Amino acid sequence: MFSRKFTFYKSYLFDIVVSILVFCTIPDPIRALEELKRVSKPGAKILFFEHVRMNHPLLGHLQDTLTPAWKKICDGCHLNRNTHRIITDSGLEVKKMESYYKGLFIVVECTI
Repeated sequence: MFSRKFTFYKSYLFDIVVSILVFCTIPDPIRALEELKRVSKPGAKILFFEHVRMNHPLLGHLQDTLTPAWKKICDGCHLNRNTHRIITDSGLEVKKMESYYKGLFIVVECTI
């Protein structure tokens, strides 16, 4: 869904955008973030709750190993996607970032 342009949404329309466990599955997350920024008003709040690749050596490796099969079973979900880096590199202003369950999940609050 996010990988296509939201041509039915005008630019600078939303005051807040919430993404819950979406960016693991999107084929082109960088393009999706660009589109998300397009439809958000200047100063809009963007909230993410996502799972990410863990920094733990064993668990991160396990995610890497399981991802090819997991993508087939779970509609393209990447267990090992570094969504944290994708968000921080996107140009969004990260206001707050917290991780949970040994770094498996992140909650991120950003603004445009």
